[in-house]
Formats: sequence, C-alpha cells, structure tokens
Amino acid sequence: MFEITESAHMSDLDSANKFIQKVRKNGYRVCLDDFGAGSASFQYLSVLEVDIVKLDGSAVRNAQVAAKGRAFFSALTSLCHNLDVETVAEMIETPESLAFVRECGVQTVQGFLFGRPSENVNEFNPLPKFEIFPNRKIQEY
Repeated sequence: MFEITESAHMSDLDSANKFIQKVRKNGYRVCLDDFGAGSASFQYLSVLEVDIVKLDGSAVRNAQVAAKGRAFFSALTSLCHNLDVETVAEMIETPESLAFVRECGVQTVQGFLFGRPSENVNEFNPLPKFEIFPNRKIQEY
C-alpha cells in the first residue's frame, strides 16, 4: 500500500491521479493519509481516486469535543462509504474514542489502545486489550 499525506502539497491533481491509477492497476492500494488535518482534504478526495482514507487523529479528537463533531464525523465517514473508500481512524487511545468512531461508521482503527510501538518484535501482542472486543472469539492457532 502507498500512502499520500495531505501535508505534501500537490498542485497538479489530475496528473497525480493518473499516477495513482497506474499504481492501483499494478495491484497496490492507495491511501490518503492525515485526512482532516489541513484544508486540502476535500479537494484531494474529490479528485484523487484512492482506496482508503486515514482520518487524522486530531480530527478524531476534535470531533469528540466539538458540539457538531459527531454529525460532521458521521457525514465524513458516510461520504467515504458512498465513494467506496475505506476509512481508518488514527490515534484511538481510549475505549470511548473507539466507541465514538464505531458509532460514526469508521471501518478500521489504529492507535495506542491496541498497543504501543516497540523495537523488540518479541513484545508484539496482536490484541493486548482483547476485552474491548466483546463480540470476538479468540481463535486458537
């Protein structure tokens, strides 16, 4: 998968989209990262045909505290679903933020709630807080 970050300003979106489509034709998925962090998000989403939108952690956090946050965030995820674009919410650090993004329709999440980065691969635990997934069954391998 290739990620395009919103912080990288693109002036020729049509050419960028042609390149993205070549990448996708070669079997790679393309993700628009940090969506909601800047002013170009909607312009990029309207022109660039991508597979995934990663919703910036600050946008997730702000949506939880702003009066209109839930409505805006739900509308954003609905827009992505209507465009057939998967959504990933970044910076999910509490069970409350997980519940919030689930209620808003986000498909996938990432964040410290599920584990912190480590240089030691032996510390990796696929779901260190498995109890936050009450409807999941542990699969034995």
